[in-house]
Amino acid sequence: MDKPIKELYQVFKAHSKVITDSRKVESDSIFFALKGPSFNGNKYAQQALDQGAAYAVVDDPEYHIKDKSLLVSDVLSTLQILSKYHRSQLSIPIIGITGSNGKTTSKELIKCVLSSRYNVSATAGNLNNHIGVPISILGISSKHEVGIIEMGTNGKGEIEFLCELSQPDIGIITSIGKAHLEGLGDIAGVEKEKTALYRSVSKKDGVIFYDDDSEYLARNLPTNTHNIKYDKIGSYAFELDLESSFPIIKGKCIRGSKVINLNSPMYGDYNVSNIVSALTIGDYFDIDLDIGIQAINHYIPSNNRSEVRQYKGANIFLDAYNANPTSVALVINQFERSSGKKILILGDMLEIGDGEDQEHHNILNSINVDKFEQVALFGNLYEKHKSEFSTFQFFTDFYQLKAFFESMDFTDKHIFLKGSRGMGLERLIT
Repeated sequence: MDKPIKELYQVFKAHSKVITDSRKVESDSIFFALKGPSFNGNKYAQQALDQGAAYAVVDDPEYHIKDKSLLVSDVLSTLQILSKYHRSQLSIPIIGITGSNGKTTSKELIKCVLSSRYNVSATAGNLNNHIGVPISILGISSKHEVGIIEMGTNGKGEIEFLCELSQPDIGIITSIGKAHLEGLGDIAGVEKEKTALYRSVSKKDGVIFYDDDSEYLARNLPTNTHNIKYDKIGSYAFELDLESSFPIIKGKCIRGSKVINLNSPMYGDYNVSNIVSALTIGDYFDIDLDIGIQAINHYIPSNNRSEVRQYKGANIFLDAYNANPTSVALVINQFERSSGKKILILGDMLEIGDGEDQEHHNILNSINVDKFEQVALFGNLYEKHKSEFSTFQFFTDFYQLKAFFESMDFTDKHIFLKGSRGMGLERLIT
């Protein structure tokens, strides 16, 4: 029989570090023995205790250790319910963030700006699913003043569920585009799924920050929320006079008579909106614009998102954490408009669903070959269209792509790597 959630919560308050991987157990933590198609965390409960965990939460009586484990009917459900209860005990503002593109980068930028004044708890990495969100919520402690919870989705109803757990007071959807179509069907499905965040915030008469350039966002805004718009040229907080967005984002932020230089190592028009939103949210939280911009100027992208790396004399623009038709089209458009000797390397877009053939064909058809010295495509989905695009290089074997890549003259080249996580394009330079 499950222990009442309040009883489990008392255990959590005494041992507030939550672990789901027995290999990463920390002293005095609680190990939640999750199960999956190919693993059973219950088997590692004793190992977790031996390594210093204070308690293990299990759902298989065979692995129940008296006085050292808590036996529940379902570990995952218990983790989620515990996180929801913990959220109900918090009085700090929670910012919920989702979007087809840019949500993790925006989350990091918002955290960067808010951390200049507040003790901020934010989703680590991309722990933004039905397991990651509960862990992120449980990571918020009494010392934190603001929480940021990133929410991702692969299927219908997931954002609504994650909002039920996190109960956001403030919401921001970075974008709505062709992402996870395999689970969401079409762009209308994406719109309905993502805007569940708005509907959740409306239950608390909360605050919504929205990109006024998006055709989908304004029409979904609730009437009872405080809705604050921004776009690529600024918001109520400041005007942005953008000088360049590639290879770096550079411009001037103007507020009355004050002019502050923006010099971010990030790149791309699509990241301009992410920066503006972070600065606008910072202003809403009474962070001086100078301080916010200083934080943005010092933020260095990582984890294969909007990174710039040097490799054998070339500038590598690495954006290989995710790819969908919307984000890839934005990258191609941006890169084509830039100057210099350019090479474009794209990896398959995964989780597109029934329209994957057409979407990959659309991407190939949109590339202006005259703008690039080389265009290379990696993956079976691009390979299907090889006969129609004879001027491009196609690869289905990574080691052949690697050999092609290493044969290049890298001197003074600009090389863009963009593909879904499963394609691992970062391996070309590691």
